[in-house]
Amino acid sequence: MLLVGACTSSSNDRPAEAASEASSAVAVVGVPSEGAASSGVIVKAPGEWGSTPEASLVDFMRMDPESSLSEIAARVGEDVVWFADDARDGRGVGTPGLAAAEERMAARFASLGLVPVPGLSGYFQTFELPFGREIGPSTQLTVAGIEHASGKHFVPLSISGEGAFDGPVAFVGYAVHAPDAGYDDFAGIDIKGHVALALRYEPHDAEGKSRLGDGSPHASLVAKAEAAANAGAIALLIVNPPEHHEDVDPLQPFTSSRGPRARIPVLHITAEFANELLEDGGSPELLALQRSIDTDNIPASRMLEGVSMSGNVELPRRIVTVRNVMAMLPGSGDLAGEYIVVGAHHDHVGRGEVGSRPQFVGQIHNGADDNASGTSAMLAVAEALTRSAASTGGLPRSIIFQGYTAEESGLLGSKHFVESGLIPTASIRAMLNLDMVGRVTNQKLYVGGYGTSRRLEPIVRAADALSPLELTPIGAGGRGPSDHQSFSSAGIPVLFFFTGLHPDYHAPGDDAEKVNTDGIASVVSLGFDVVRALAYETDSLAYVGDFDARGNNVNVTSGTEPSSVPVARRTSRRPQLGIEPEYLTDDTTPGILLAGVIPGTSAEAAGLKKGDRIIKLNDTETPNLEAMMPWLQQAAVGSEITITFIRDGQTQTAKTTLKPRAEGQ
Repeated sequence: MLLVGACTSSSNDRPAEAASEASSAVAVVGVPSEGAASSGVIVKAPGEWGSTPEASLVDFMRMDPESSLSEIAARVGEDVVWFADDARDGRGVGTPGLAAAEERMAARFASLGLVPVPGLSGYFQTFELPFGREIGPSTQLTVAGIEHASGKHFVPLSISGEGAFDGPVAFVGYAVHAPDAGYDDFAGIDIKGHVALALRYEPHDAEGKSRLGDGSPHASLVAKAEAAANAGAIALLIVNPPEHHEDVDPLQPFTSSRGPRARIPVLHITAEFANELLEDGGSPELLALQRSIDTDNIPASRMLEGVSMSGNVELPRRIVTVRNVMAMLPGSGDLAGEYIVVGAHHDHVGRGEVGSRPQFVGQIHNGADDNASGTSAMLAVAEALTRSAASTGGLPRSIIFQGYTAEESGLLGSKHFVESGLIPTASIRAMLNLDMVGRVTNQKLYVGGYGTSRRLEPIVRAADALSPLELTPIGAGGRGPSDHQSFSSAGIPVLFFFTGLHPDYHAPGDDAEKVNTDGIASVVSLGFDVVRALAYETDSLAYVGDFDARGNNVNVTSGTEPSSVPVARRTSRRPQLGIEPEYLTDDTTPGILLAGVIPGTSAEAAGLKKGDRIIKLNDTETPNLEAMMPWLQQAAVGSEITITFIRDGQTQTAKTTLKPRAEGQ
């Protein structure tokens, strides 16, 4: 799952790597129907929906000739273990492990007798993707006539800007500019034209926690780079603090990103290299400087007399060939040209290249829950529906089963499918998204998107009446940080099944032995009932966007305690601009290109639309998302802002008031 969806990671470094708990689940409201197997009833609010499932739908679902749950659980368990094996190397985009997973999915589709989707000759939808950068051969540092190659003493960070630099070196503490908090490493020192050397994280207290508070934006590497650039630095060197972070790797591995993010080159250097620079410049060593700052909470910035450095950072764009995997169970009759999509993303974050925490980069992230569980569940739903169709003479509507690539990088695979026109969006009647369904705890399953068509809630309620699962709503709208958003943005009704976040989210500990395969089997059975009902549904499945501004609240847990999920608690007083950035492009023009605007948000109120390019918020330039995020984190709900953007080649401005993030987002 791409946790923050349209937003991106702020690359936060915090002392003690603190992370706030995920908020509590939305309470279940209502009374289950008499005789229902489930103790949970999915409702939006008392009085707005009926309190019991439609009896006719329940009776229809009882006629399902589906596989037994024990059979399904056995196959799901085998699939999860295979997809989440170390041999898949985390299923990162462009890796052999991901390719092997795709081949397995295609082979399963073939074994079920499923046919290629119209317009494809096989089970793969292949396309090229601009997927980040790689370190170019001209990247180097030169000090005192000695040239250093990338990899031993330094490595460029994925947020780095490109280009050559040459200038004297200055130490700037933690590179934190927080005058409102009474701390500023750039006060009283002029570093224009200098290479800045800074510690990661923020000033620590005696326990190793941040003096600026948990969740402070100043720990972000992007924020440090912006602060240094604003102070006139021509490059930034980052080094791990020697105290409180002894277990951190000497050099943070380079991770492929979608493009330069900082305005200046940003490089990570070893403590040994940093101490050599400090010693040559007549400065105390790193440990003494850190202790001085941490103890007194007073900056220790200084020029390193006689120390100069030149260098260059080259990060050429990387183009990879990627594949969505899909197959179709053809319908029969007048509705065969209409489609229900059952989807799950099969990629994960590899060795932490995308979306992991800094201390885990370089380790295999198996992604058993995220999203080997959803991929395995999708394959099981495909098998159950294929059996059902064979025994009943077919389904009225065609069912398309899909595995999406590059979800973790911005929903890129599902977005490509929707925008490719392979299947006209008007012919897709609904989509079920299975993302992170492997941690069923206390029989709880979270459901989102149920308000995107007026027929979805009655169908889900009827399936709930026959399921041992307790269904809990996480938002009626179709927006959310997973592949269903690609479909809802095109006006296609969606459902989102999810079992909650946990401490292993985007971490190396998300392994197969922690997955509840019996729980996934129950999710498969529920999904089977829902999709089969949608295939037969004769009432209107028209899209309803009334709840889209609320989105889906994925900030719920699977029940594992204590929670250490690395996301800030989402509250109603957190400002939201409401944009959907365009990721699926090779465009390097400065500015934030919009793929869409979330209804009911400040961006919509400002009149922004798809294709606009935001270049400035008030007086802050926004060459990319990462430049915008620190500004937005400091902005206040209710403040009036001016957005400068480019539309059809013309620069325009619009004023709007920052609205709070809606509950559920």
